[in-house]
Amino acid sequence: MCWNTVENQELELSQVGRMIFCLLCFISSSLILCPSGLTALSTSVIREYHYVKMLKTWTEAQSYCREKFTDLAAVESQSDNDRLMSVLQGLENYAWIGLYDNMTGWKWALGDADFNTEYSNWDIDQPNNMNFNESCTLMHRNGLWADVVCSMTLPAVCYDGKKDV
Repeated sequence: MCWNTVENQELELSQVGRMIFCLLCFISSSLILCPSGLTALSTSVIREYHYVKMLKTWTEAQSYCREKFTDLAAVESQSDNDRLMSVLQGLENYAWIGLYDNMTGWKWALGDADFNTEYSNWDIDQPNNMNFNESCTLMHRNGLWADVVCSMTLPAVCYDGKKDV
């Protein structure tokens, strides 16, 4: 399923549409599907990215993403980051992604995978853990990341991981 942020309704995709991809883009408040949203990972998982316009805290966004999809978006490469940037273009200035600090280090939400330091896209002077309470990550529409307070309410980008068969 893909999320239609204009009308806050879920839309069923045909099987062919699901196999091709499902990255949400908006042109003149209309929903279109962009084939560039397909990401294949080394673990043979295909990710479909979904923009969720509803404002939620990081924890609420993660729960929603886990209920409707797989989890909050993870970014493992520049191409992942570029695809997520394209989701945010023309929508909001920023959205939650699945990176958080569990006080022993940065982790990706799904499976608490350690943050891969081979690729990151932190904004200048980030992460800074201002006032010792910034442990969740947002992505600006320019693709840069910042650590912020998890209780902020923001839109989110979820992903749906499918096994590549």
